Amino acid sequence: ALRSWLKECEAMLHLSGVELEVLVQLMKQRTLKKDEVLLCGGDASAEFFMVSDGVFESYEHDDNNEEVSLFTYAPGDAIGAISYSSNKPYLYSVKAATDEASVWYIDVESLDDILQSKKEVVQKSMLSKYNSAGSKFADYIAQRTKYDIVASCDLFNDLTDNDKKAVADKLDLIDQVPKGKVLCIQGEEEDNPKLFIVHEGVLEAYEQNNPNEVL
Repeated sequence: ALRSWLKECEAMLHLSGVELEVLVQLMKQRTLKKDEVLLCGGDASAEFFMVSDGVFESYEHDDNNEEVSLFTYAPGDAIGAISYSSNKPYLYSVKAATDEASVWYIDVESLDDILQSKKEVVQKSMLSKYNSAGSKFADYIAQRTKYDIVASCDLFNDLTDNDKKAVADKLDLIDQVPKGKVLCIQGEEEDNPKLFIVHEGVLEAYEQNNPNEVL
């Protein structure tokens, strides 16, 4: 079953038959009891999982430390792919939702060794899948990205978690700003002023009368 599931995994279509077979041979199996935790949100992405039997559930904690259920994973579903593809810690925690739930897993270092030069294209394929409109993860990833932007901004340090989430709800993500594009102009008044938070890359500020001197 593992071999068949991997062959059906869009990102793994980039692997040759030999590379796929090596991956199958290196993946190990682990069985968990109901409510046993497989991985914790915030931990470094250390392993890539694929559900073998049973059901797994992802969750996070609210301000009252209560569990909030997010997604379920059935046999053949990958766990940890979002974090692996974005080189970030696990976004949320995952636990077994049924008795005798099991996964196939491989540590990310071994997976990197198999993928080698194909790692980047596999990661992009994974990200594209999980961010696609039909993905159950797309809305969560977009909202989590906005929350992480707000949480990393010193301006909002004194806000509660719920207030940060409220600010994140109002954010509009600009995927790419072309080099040289002007976001706002000194002295210009707007009916609806905007606050920009830099997520990636670098912005430069300058005075209108001296555009060549970066402030």
